[in-house]
Amino acid sequence: MDLSFEMNAILATGLIIVIGLLGGFTARKLKFPTISGYIIIGIIISLLNIIPREIVDGELNIITDISLGIIGYLVGGGLYLKKLKKFGKSIAIITPFEALGAWVFVTISVLFLGPFLIGTGVSNPTSFYSYLPMAIILGAISCATAPAATLAIVREYEAIGPFTTTLLAIIVLDDAIAVIAYSVGSNVSESLITGFQNISLYRMLAIPIIDIVGSILLGTILGFGLTYIGRFIKKKPQLLAIVGGAIFLCVGVSNAFGLSSILANMTMGFIIVNRMKNNEDMFGVINNIEGIIFAMF
Repeated sequence: MDLSFEMNAILATGLIIVIGLLGGFTARKLKFPTISGYIIIGIIISLLNIIPREIVDGELNIITDISLGIIGYLVGGGLYLKKLKKFGKSIAIITPFEALGAWVFVTISVLFLGPFLIGTGVSNPTSFYSYLPMAIILGAISCATAPAATLAIVREYEAIGPFTTTLLAIIVLDDAIAVIAYSVGSNVSESLITGFQNISLYRMLAIPIIDIVGSILLGTILGFGLTYIGRFIKKKPQLLAIVGGAIFLCVGVSNAFGLSSILANMTMGFIIVNRMKNNEDMFGVINNIEGIIFAMF
């Protein structure tokens, strides 16, 4: 019998789920958040190269896409319009300072620490300037808030209240800000490299705004559609199929048109939770599999 084998996507997925859930269970037993176990296991798998990088970056990319879609849907489902109106002022104040503050802090940090960390030093007067494009890009990326860990902890500890509502709202708005910030940052960085020859206000502002509007429009259409169809479906297995199908469809269309799949799914969840009276099962069917989703992601 030939016991040699090559790692494949199905085997890799199985390993990720089983080992990840064991890591989460262990973390929970040690009084740590379950998500911390998932993260540590992920780091170990990566360092030991248990799953080849080409599989992670290739065939398993779909796991990231689908997981982000589901996470976005659940985040949107936690945004009740009545609560948002109540805490709207604090959300409007915190979000820009949090997002833009991260951009400025990371940009300055990379700009001044880059030459020392990489080892080039500052003997050349242009050293700082040469790091400016990279610093701007990394700063723009830092505007985004990763929703997975935040949502996992919120749901594990069943956190509710003003802080949770504000936090989830900021996550949604951060995604929109990050799209614009990255577009502006990438264009400015490219212009710095080429001597301000390729700067384009259309690419810098119009395209990201179109992407955001398109993502919200897609999520709105699917949200209203799912709200209508969901009224006629009572059995949970069928409800899981239609909700899962809508999330897959939202992710697929977003990827096809270059939209933000997580923002589109957040919008879809937001529409459902605010437009559908009995919406518990629309999110409850996903709650039953969220452990697997977080472990894979």
